[in-house]
Amino acid sequence: MMNYQDEMKSVTVRVANGSGVIIKPLADDCFYILTAYHVVKGKTVDEIIFDFLSTSPFTNKTVKAKRIIYNEELDAAILIVEKDDSEIVQFVPSNIRQNGAVHWHTGYPNNQNSYGKANSCKLHDFNTWLGTYDHNFEEYKYPNHIKQEELNGMSGGGIFDDNHHLLGVHMKLAASEEKEQLGKNVMIPWSCFERVIAENGLPTIYQCNFEVFMNEMFNFDNNLGAKEKLKTLLMMMSHYRAGMLDLSPLQCYDAFQKSRKTNNYLLGSELQKDDWVKFGEFIVALKAVWGLDAANNLDEVFPRFQYVQSEKDFDIYSAPSALDPSVLGTVSDVNVVFVVGGIQSKGYKQDVRGKDILDIAIGLEPKQEFNIARNGRENMGGFVYVNAHFFKDAMVAFTDEIRDYDGDKMEYYRNLITSKI
Repeated sequence: MMNYQDEMKSVTVRVANGSGVIIKPLADDCFYILTAYHVVKGKTVDEIIFDFLSTSPFTNKTVKAKRIIYNEELDAAILIVEKDDSEIVQFVPSNIRQNGAVHWHTGYPNNQNSYGKANSCKLHDFNTWLGTYDHNFEEYKYPNHIKQEELNGMSGGGIFDDNHHLLGVHMKLAASEEKEQLGKNVMIPWSCFERVIAENGLPTIYQCNFEVFMNEMFNFDNNLGAKEKLKTLLMMMSHYRAGMLDLSPLQCYDAFQKSRKTNNYLLGSELQKDDWVKFGEFIVALKAVWGLDAANNLDEVFPRFQYVQSEKDFDIYSAPSALDPSVLGTVSDVNVVFVVGGIQSKGYKQDVRGKDILDIAIGLEPKQEFNIARNGRENMGGFVYVNAHFFKDAMVAFTDEIRDYDGDKMEYYRNLITSKI
């Protein structure tokens, strides 16, 4: 198993005579390599050479750029390369910088690596941020003097914190070479790459706020008849979606998993766009149906609902045998409802599996936690399981009834949900 420094090195790419970082966007056909634009300026896609360390999943594979997307003013470039079956360590892009915490700059210095060859990846640690540099960039300082030749070639290399976050890439020295103030350096922050992504309509990275998925939640563009019949309800739903704009999908998803005290769950980096959309529909339903505000008070949600993402498809009625008890972890209320993502819809009437064994709360003390992982599979029939498609499937199954209902259409929808859960 790789240690943390090896993980950072595994995603650090030799890009021509500089460095870069490979990450996975919400797209099925490509990876992104982030770098400083000046590393590839003037080069065509055919002239850019990539190389990786022997520990990288891309070793001995031919990786070619399909497109170069850049903003020269920001010195930010995204090289789009074809996706294969390689599994990469996903670092979450972030714009949060914390003084005092350990950070690393990774890259391939030219004095140890020939052009386009990844022989030796170096890491320089630091813990001091100096503030904004020239409006768009961030300045940081190494604790020790580093010679210029040890940094040449590390432009475009990733800047990481100590918790699997990618903060940006190295741009340049903060001072002129003559002054030899080589402790001060400049980072192109993640926010610059967000601008490049937005300006060019590229697939985004999953950690962004829910805004990138808003138009996909409860979307009926492929069913215009249903969209017309449901337009009043969907307009009401848009009010609840708006409250999620500043909520991070990844942080919210991780909060559910961690609240169950389990390390055995599908990482957010493995979820695809459709998975995030279903997760978002669940979060909207929490507010619209039960008044539970995940954006401001997740602790209120956890005792009543948990979200589990499955790696394999199964029928929700087989959840007690299909799900791993260790994934369900420990719950603080045995009446918790498990919403399961990653499985196919079976329709409104088949999306909910109720309890089929005696109440496992019998004999438990008030507020006593129940460790599902320790108690084993025989107790898993004592919970309610809901297919994540359920919240949209309820609309699909009752489009005419919702349209024709003379009263509060949201109240009608709430009754459809609560009558099954």
